[in-house]
Amino acid sequence: MSTYSEHGRAVELICTLSLAGDIGIGLHPEHCLRTSYIATRAAQQIGLTPEQQQDVYHAALLKDAGCTSWNSQMALILGGDEMVARREALYFSDLASERDMMGWTFKYVGAGSSFPQRAMRLADFFAHGRDFIREGFMNAGEVAARMASRLGASAETQTALRLLFERWDGKGMPLGLRGEGIPLVARIVNPATHFEVAHTYHGPGAARQMLKEKSGKAFDPQVVEALLMVSAQPEFSADLGQESFWHTVIAIEPAASAAFIDAGMVDSLAHSFADFVDLKSVYTAGHSRQVADLSGKIAKRLRLSDGEFVTLHRALMHDVGLIAMPAHSLNRPRNELTPEEAESLRQHPQIAVDILTYMPLWENISQIIACHHQLSHDNPDQPLGAKIISIADLFVELTHDGPGRAASTTEEAIETIQKIPNLDRDILAAFFDEIAITSQQRGRRLAHQQWPAGLSDREVEVLHLVAKGMSRKQMARALFLSESTVRHHLEHIYDKIGVSTRVAAALFAMENGLFDS
Repeated sequence: MSTYSEHGRAVELICTLSLAGDIGIGLHPEHCLRTSYIATRAAQQIGLTPEQQQDVYHAALLKDAGCTSWNSQMALILGGDEMVARREALYFSDLASERDMMGWTFKYVGAGSSFPQRAMRLADFFAHGRDFIREGFMNAGEVAARMASRLGASAETQTALRLLFERWDGKGMPLGLRGEGIPLVARIVNPATHFEVAHTYHGPGAARQMLKEKSGKAFDPQVVEALLMVSAQPEFSADLGQESFWHTVIAIEPAASAAFIDAGMVDSLAHSFADFVDLKSVYTAGHSRQVADLSGKIAKRLRLSDGEFVTLHRALMHDVGLIAMPAHSLNRPRNELTPEEAESLRQHPQIAVDILTYMPLWENISQIIACHHQLSHDNPDQPLGAKIISIADLFVELTHDGPGRAASTTEEAIETIQKIPNLDRDILAAFFDEIAITSQQRGRRLAHQQWPAGLSDREVEVLHLVAKGMSRKQMARALFLSESTVRHHLEHIYDKIGVSTRVAAALFAMENGLFDS
């Protein structure tokens, strides 16, 4: 048994990530927990093995682990709040219906733009909208599968996450698979997801009616029958009526997946949280890992204990509260935010704490996250880790492009930080020493560094631009190449790193620290 077993079972880590997914998809708290309960009950009704039930259980919890992957691109084409628009498309419209698709398009595409801009956005969407949506599903599915892999989920769970929104009638996304060509796990989790939303927003009767109407169309008739039978049971309604579902979902974990938490799982979850939120904006890709790296170097100079160092590193997920903000807001200059958006940005540390309060394991990390933006270090209650992160976070932010502003030089960023009153002198001295060493090391870097997966220098350059959300045309201009050459580079990159989408490629770059190169 792991030394971390006193903190609970491994699935609690996945459940914590699911809570962030609820916020990221724009739905109510514990949506994924409730969906997992519904889907697992259906899997039991159908007679699946414990191993298959485990796949269903995990897929439902992790189904939104890739929901941040397409936010920036969607915000760009819509010109507005992409979280509301996506929620409407997924759960309150039928993307296979031309009528619904037309209504959704006129409601959301370019809604906040001037008439000429909106006309251009609409024309582009009518020409390429379905391909754009399909690409979004592919990116979200692949990122969710990679997150699931990090957390130890099975290959079957990962495949289901890639194909979660396929339809029984072949009119789904991203591949248009039909009938039993869709993995059974996906065929269970998809209707369970829609049932949960309908049940929450419209009640049990409406949820059951929705299943009947979509049986043989969007949903597998066998799965619909199982869900109808389960939902008719008194204990099912009683369970769904609970105010909190955390303990209920932990209790129904299939025996095949029961495991206790270990240190590696906690680290994987912390990194997953960090990458999950950093994917949301083109300006934040790799940010959390860079802050964690610099914070760790400062901590070593300050001779923090091993326990303090581990806690500090796991606080790399300090910005997970930003999951509540649309990319449409995150990608705009701060002085252009509405009062409501500015308040949401200010509250993001507290949102992160609210997510983490479900597990005592995160208590020390929550204390750091809660005040990691407090740059006045004269508060005796502010943890040392928060003081370190506050400086590292600001430096990384200043030295990278932001909405409406270009990156500062190292010297300019240091000058800005030096002007801040009441900073901890020891931390500041360690920070200055580390920045000086890092600058010298970069100056001595060899021209032909060895990159992961055999990537070339040029391919790493292309990956940087992919992570910034550039189109092939924009990348071609930036690198003085033809579009066909950029396409050729992208194909080679995807083959080398084992991905098939742009956002998964950006995630690989984040995982391997390529944003510091």
